Amino acid sequence: MLIARNLVRSIDGKSIWSGLTLKLEEGERLALRGPSGSGKTLLMRSLVGLDALDEGEITYRGTPLPSWHLPEYRRLVRYIPQDAAFVSGKVSDSINLFFTFRANRDLKPDPDRILFLLKMLDLPESFLDKTA
Repeated sequence: MLIARNLVRSIDGKSIWSGLTLKLEEGERLALRGPSGSGKTLLMRSLVGLDALDEGEITYRGTPLPSWHLPEYRRLVRYIPQDAAFVSGKVSDSINLFFTFRANRDLKPDPDRILFLLKMLDLPESFLDKTA
């Protein structure tokens, strides 16, 4: 479970959010909606340890964020940016790139899982060969 308590963040003296509290159970996903500049991206980046907070605490599975080894934490808690970056080449190249990162070197792509996800998205297997 991920818990964020009393998060506070300001930029150039302007409060972005304060007293922000949320709780996500295992397997839940969070999508944020709001006007440009309201702090959505900043919050998501803060939840994965990419941006500092002014105040507040984030814990995952009962362990405070500063106590986690961040590569391991980021394997468990994901942030998917609005504008995803792809490598040049095929869609499969972008998928396989994930498994080349040092933090993921003990992981291997699961072809059956990839095909299952394609089916869920109503995409043909040939989608993997399209230019990303």
